[in-house]
Amino acid sequence: MSVGGFGSQHSFKTFAMLYKNDEQVKLTPAQIKEIKSKFRKFPIRAIYPEERVNESPSAHNTLPDKPNSLSFPLKASVKSETGIDVWRYAENVVYGTDGQKKFIPINLRYTGSIALTYKDMELIWFLWKFCPYTKEGENWNKKVPKIEFENLVERADAKAQKEEQKADFKALIYSTKVGLKEDQLRKVAKALMIPGVDELTPNQVRLHIEQRVLVDRQNGIANFLNMVDSESVLNIRASIQTAVDEGIIKFIANTKEWVWTDDKGKRSETICKVTSRTNRDDAIFNTYAGDESFKERLDSALKIPTFEE
Repeated sequence: MSVGGFGSQHSFKTFAMLYKNDEQVKLTPAQIKEIKSKFRKFPIRAIYPEERVNESPSAHNTLPDKPNSLSFPLKASVKSETGIDVWRYAENVVYGTDGQKKFIPINLRYTGSIALTYKDMELIWFLWKFCPYTKEGENWNKKVPKIEFENLVERADAKAQKEEQKADFKALIYSTKVGLKEDQLRKVAKALMIPGVDELTPNQVRLHIEQRVLVDRQNGIANFLNMVDSESVLNIRASIQTAVDEGIIKFIANTKEWVWTDDKGKRSETICKVTSRTNRDDAIFNTYAGDESFKERLDSALKIPTFEE
């Protein structure tokens, strides 16, 4: 396949594919066998990673929100036992009048998917072994990827799991037959740190829960389902929000810290500070779970009976 056109008036054209430190390298029979073992069905597809494709932000447009195209260099630096090796994939190499090699194309540019056949072994090898932009590739830089190999089985399983989670989420909130009862819904809403839950109607509670959970498009529903399955987590987080609603504790945004308040609702003592490694809700939850003196004091303020009582 062709990964990019070129236009050049340079002469002395040669045809090559894979280069290591500017010297042409041919795949060995063992390496070709390794490719065939990993990618059992050809053609295989290289596609946009899911990190690059989002649900449409528009209610009137069901098509996903994705880039028009993506591109990245067909050149990669890879650590080796002797230092750093520079690997390239090129369809053509030309020499300019100055005698310098020019590898063509410089970048791979695609618009969502590329079909790769047995004739594309060198490109498959480059993307899998060396390219820093290939998701789960051996030289992936662990940043937002630009390409990945499609695994139809894994994608089908992931899709089915996501749809099942969405269905469970909707049913728990909205179904009058299998969903959460009103008191449970209010506890869940408090556990999500939604303020003023007791003043809301049941349907307002449902809408607030849905909006809060869907803020995190990637993990919100899964995190919600995990939280609902843990009664102890629900109780702790709901108690913390009750303490906020009653003015016992509050979060100071300017200083990023949780504090006790006095009888007039003003700050008295610091409970904990929020670091860059956590968010405000998790910070106070972790403090409650890990600081027995804070737990006892908060339970006492909320008049929560202890186990002994």
